[in-house]
Amino acid sequence: MALTRMLASSGKIAVVGTARDGNEAIRMAHDLVPNIITLDVEMPGMDGLTALETLAKGPWKIIMISSYTTRGAEITMKALDAGAIDYLAKPSRTEEIDSISSLLIAKIEAAMAPSTPTQKKKKSPPHFPASCSALLIGASTGGPRAIITLLSRLRGPLPWPTAIAMHMLPGFTGPFARHLAEKTGIPATEVTRKTLAEPGIVYVAPGGRDMLVTTAGEGVYFRPEDPKATYNPSVNRLLETGAEAWGAGAVAVILTGMGQDGLAGARAIRERGGTVWVQDEESSIVWGMPGAVVNEGLAQGVMNLEEMAEAIEKMRAAS
Repeated sequence: MALTRMLASSGKIAVVGTARDGNEAIRMAHDLVPNIITLDVEMPGMDGLTALETLAKGPWKIIMISSYTTRGAEITMKALDAGAIDYLAKPSRTEEIDSISSLLIAKIEAAMAPSTPTQKKKKSPPHFPASCSALLIGASTGGPRAIITLLSRLRGPLPWPTAIAMHMLPGFTGPFARHLAEKTGIPATEVTRKTLAEPGIVYVAPGGRDMLVTTAGEGVYFRPEDPKATYNPSVNRLLETGAEAWGAGAVAVILTGMGQDGLAGARAIRERGGTVWVQDEESSIVWGMPGAVVNEGLAQGVMNLEEMAEAIEKMRAAS
């Protein structure tokens, strides 16, 4: 209820209803037809995950509200895969209400914002590198489902390392890596210490921290580091350090997400001779990150997830 009051008093969000449980949420959603539904994972009677099975079929966008617990994180991953576009961790202390409310407002505004005006919205076929040494993926809002959808369409593990930087909180990236491996059949791991980059494995940047690419001798490694940017794990830092390590062999993929994280990294990839692909506007939940790259003329392919998977398979065949 505290979040409801904060949203209502923000002057930016009109709260049209508050439901006490999942059944009531379903009834009110069909009566009120809101733009956004915030859905608590834990509710009396029908819980949020069960209600999501029905609500995900509607025209609205859904943001899950979850606890910081391991169980809460695991359920949130299932909810994001089932159709929720984003999530927010419940405040554990009263003094955190303001910051959490501000973040929720930002997520709602991003989900409802029109895309950045551009003359280059249309899809464009991909430019292919001479060879691929690493696949570097960046995402934010809508990212978990997009990444699982993309990697599920591949024919198994890839012949190069794959790294993911996606804006997530501590405690959520480990469950995401496990969920990703379960859904795709591709080995995936959260990077919690310096780790050798090996072909066939997906490396997930740890929540609340950044993941950098470093070299030592002939080896290339991923290592976690304290964040420097507002949004983390930082897509920019992954791409910038990946460009230094792999040069023209680095292929960056910018998926759905709010803001412009990944823009500076995409520029670094291009400057080193690497390749940058982005998700198209139509299939993105929020076309902020991909749109920023397109607007700067850095994208060398604008595709939906199915087309992107096909392009990755063509790279595999050519390797």
